[in-house]
Amino acid sequence: MGEHISRATTRVNSYILTKPDAIHNEGISMKSLTGRTALVTGASRGIGKGIALQLARAGADVAVNFNTKKAAAEEVALEIRSLGRKSVPIQANIADPLQAKQLIKKTYDEFGKLDILINNAATVWSMGVFVADSDPTKVKELMETNFLGAYYCSMEAIPYLRREARGDIVFISSTATKHANAGAAPYVASKMAIEGLARCLSKEEQRNNVMDAHISNHSERSATSGQIRVNVLAPTMVATEMGLEVASRKGEDIKTLYGGLPFGKLLTTEDMGEACVFLVSDKNQYISGQLIYMDGSRF
Repeated sequence: MGEHISRATTRVNSYILTKPDAIHNEGISMKSLTGRTALVTGASRGIGKGIALQLARAGADVAVNFNTKKAAAEEVALEIRSLGRKSVPIQANIADPLQAKQLIKKTYDEFGKLDILINNAATVWSMGVFVADSDPTKVKELMETNFLGAYYCSMEAIPYLRREARGDIVFISSTATKHANAGAAPYVASKMAIEGLARCLSKEEQRNNVMDAHISNHSERSATSGQIRVNVLAPTMVATEMGLEVASRKGEDIKTLYGGLPFGKLLTTEDMGEACVFLVSDKNQYISGQLIYMDGSRF
């Protein structure tokens, strides 16, 4: 198992043609999130980990949610603390509404506030499984994690987000919803569901999004509460071990499967993190209710 992970990591790195130090040290919004607290679900590895680290590099304190990978989540939290930010790992299976509620409350109790929710946790087991051959129990489990988990977390987080000068929710979807390929129905349906949820939620919370256009400083806006923005990021295949696993299931190299490397590299978790940093920062004043594809104009 260890050798498999090592080989996968090596293959991931071979597709990232930007030096890691450059990725880690050149953020678009250095310290732009100072004073804010984020919760990232499914943050023990992959996209969630990358987003959590980029939020921390931009100045945010971060709650690292995990379900089963405790050691990995503790390592992520430790890395965030090494950046000078506060971070704690919090276990919760968000498919359970009670655990989702406890996750939000624990985050608030630990940090004293919650400004940012990144709904990232998901499973992709269904890739390659046709509807006629699918297991109803597994389909139910996937929908509970990918859609209902995000629904429960958002529902529980909104009252806390409304207390702050600004609140942000970012859902992580997939370009799979654009293609709706055969053999991906449960996964695609779950991601389409969160895209619809995000659109509805952005409109529900729009009534709170009234602000003075002349006020740009976060501290100056602190007297105005409830400015919640909701957006969706839909990435193509990301350079993670999970991404390589999906490609291998189809019997193809990830580079061949996804039609080459736009801009000379695969989409990375750091790229995802930087996009999140922008969306939840004061640099984003007017983007809400949007589905943003991150596919390098590949499709």
